[in-house]
Amino acid sequence: MVDAKIKSQINKQKISQLEKILKLDNQNCDLNIEIGKIFFDEKEFERALQYFFKALKLNPSKEINHLISDCYFNLREFKEAINFFKKIRKNKLNDNYYNKIGISFKNIGEYQSALKYFNAGLKINPENYLIYFNKANLLREISNNQEAKKNYENCIKINKKYFPAYINLSLLFSKESKFSKALENLESAEKISKNNPVIYENLAKIHLTKKNYEKSEFFFKKAIKIKSSFLEMIRPVLLGYSYHGK
Repeated sequence: MVDAKIKSQINKQKISQLEKILKLDNQNCDLNIEIGKIFFDEKEFERALQYFFKALKLNPSKEINHLISDCYFNLREFKEAINFFKKIRKNKLNDNYYNKIGISFKNIGEYQSALKYFNAGLKINPENYLIYFNKANLLREISNNQEAKKNYENCIKINKKYFPAYINLSLLFSKESKFSKALENLESAEKISKNNPVIYENLAKIHLTKKNYEKSEFFFKKAIKIKSSFLEMIRPVLLGYSYHGK
């Protein structure tokens, strides 16, 4: 496997060479797309956009709209991402793109549109666990907790190793004071993702609520050991309780 730094150096060399050629042939649409794709690969999305827009001006196409929408999505400029998604023919979209459109609508607060696209993606591919996960997040956000649970559970059925679904499912059980189920899901997440401070933090919070102070302290310490910034984040939680720690 090519080392990331080496790959980045190779990409920079490619860009340098291609830009020299582009100076001699500045109306070359394909060359603009190629350079844009390399910048995209390097996660330099704003630079990629410059070349994709040049290409779009030279030869408007659905493919270029696709590339531009991907850039805006990664830049979290969701309204712009949606505008360019809409310019792509529906028969050119796969389930992953419906997932991206759904995420984009969710992030601008248009939940019904988001659900429509998530459902369209699942119609194409009912095994897309990420769509179930994102749909569940949306449902949790609008307090439709029972449907959110079903979608997290569907996500886990398809991909038993996708630990974020266990974490979010545990949050729903905690909200219902079903702490045993919440712990069960967090323990499943911990088996998959070792030394994850978010999992330790949530385990600590549940044990704190249940007044299992020693266990709570144990998991808070584990979270802080991995990520010291967690100390400031959990201080308000700790201030709500009084106990003698070790």
